[in-house]
Amino acid sequence: MEKSQSLHYYREIMNHSRDIILILRTDGTIIDANDTAVKSYGYSLPELKALTFEDLRAPAARPLAALQSHTAISTKIFSETNHRRKDGSIFPVEVTSHRLIFAVENLFINIIRDITEHIQIRKSLCQELENIKKIQQELLIKNLTLERLASTDRLTGLGNRRHFETIMLGELERTNRYHLPLSLILLDIDYFKHFNDNYGHQTGDDILIIVTSLIQEQLRTSDVFARWGGDEFIILLPNTNTQAALQTAEKIRGIIEACKVSPAEAVTLSLGVAEYIENEMISAWIKRADTALYLAKKSGRNSVKTAV
Repeated sequence: MEKSQSLHYYREIMNHSRDIILILRTDGTIIDANDTAVKSYGYSLPELKALTFEDLRAPAARPLAALQSHTAISTKIFSETNHRRKDGSIFPVEVTSHRLIFAVENLFINIIRDITEHIQIRKSLCQELENIKKIQQELLIKNLTLERLASTDRLTGLGNRRHFETIMLGELERTNRYHLPLSLILLDIDYFKHFNDNYGHQTGDDILIIVTSLIQEQLRTSDVFARWGGDEFIILLPNTNTQAALQTAEKIRGIIEACKVSPAEAVTLSLGVAEYIENEMISAWIKRADTALYLAKKSGRNSVKTAV
């Protein structure tokens, strides 16, 4: 193949490339460039040949060490950097540098791809990922809120029956494994219907809120206090035997009796205490506490009774 024909093919290949192609000496001098380079940088071919590769770099861009390697047989570097057009505008590029081992002198071919669109897509994807993370975080918060609402009594802020039963199962497993005492207090407000009927449901709600707040102050952080239903409440006392549970129940009863919970009439509690018997059915345990509560009411209310 004649030299002129080879040069023609070489020029055709270069100019059909959508990427920028620069032929450089090891000192960075540009000795040839394709049409894409001319269009991308805004320089004419003679103007480009009067420049070095460093002249095309944006001021803050990092130089390519590959061009300083005189002894390497072949050098390939993939680098993202910024280049500058003739008009001063900056655009991001990806540079691939190869040493031309068949050249008479040490030459490099730099294939430079304008990655503006790629960067925009990457930024868009990053933004989408951030949006997804934000949505996931919002969903997590909503799920936690829904979970809390599903396990919390709206009026008093206490755990509800479902929440209590879940915790009780865990405490029972620990109690059976380590043979620790575990007690229940079942309580309700004496004549609560009377307050609702005579003073209205708002007064009844106020009484429930004040009573539960006062009781909560008397309990340990390990105790579990929940609304069992209506004006009936339940307290789980881990690592607590009958005697200690009776003392806690009596303290609660005395606090409520002494406090002016309602401006209308005195508010009192009836409480039933039952200590868990190993391997006892939960329903049987709660029934014993309920029986003790019934005995407290039958004996005149405002009292504490224990299950047999």
